Amino acid sequence: MRRPESSLESRFWPKVRKTKTCWFWIGGKAKGYGIFRLGHRTETAHKVSYEMEYGPVNNNIRLHLDHLCNNRSCVNPKHLMLVTARSNILRGNSPAAISARRTRCQKGHRYVYYGYPSTPNGRRVCLKCAVVATKKYLERKKCEKRDAL
Repeated sequence: MRRPESSLESRFWPKVRKTKTCWFWIGGKAKGYGIFRLGHRTETAHKVSYEMEYGPVNNNIRLHLDHLCNNRSCVNPKHLMLVTARSNILRGNSPAAISARRTRCQKGHRYVYYGYPSTPNGRRVCLKCAVVATKKYLERKKCEKRDAL
């Protein structure tokens, strides 16, 4: 005998613990994000919550749900915003995001954002520091060449 289908809300909300700010997912999690079964597929709990409140997310435009509260287990739809993948990454605390927010090199020089040099692996290089390093390199090569004679 087949078990009767229960409503989405009656399955979803018992797995949420609401506080004054965040609504914490207390059900299953993967990498800190709540997970929820919808039929034969698994969906993130915050996406299900967002879609229950605001309607379906159009996956064709490749937008991501960003947690404004920086809490992966939060399912409060008011704490979620649709943003591009780039915006979502840059708002986070990954090494790439931290580096992208940096405006000065280790020696305190301002990064120049138009046409700044970068290494083959994509790391930014301070223009002033690169000029100094190049001058030192050329001077060292000149000395090596002179010593070889």
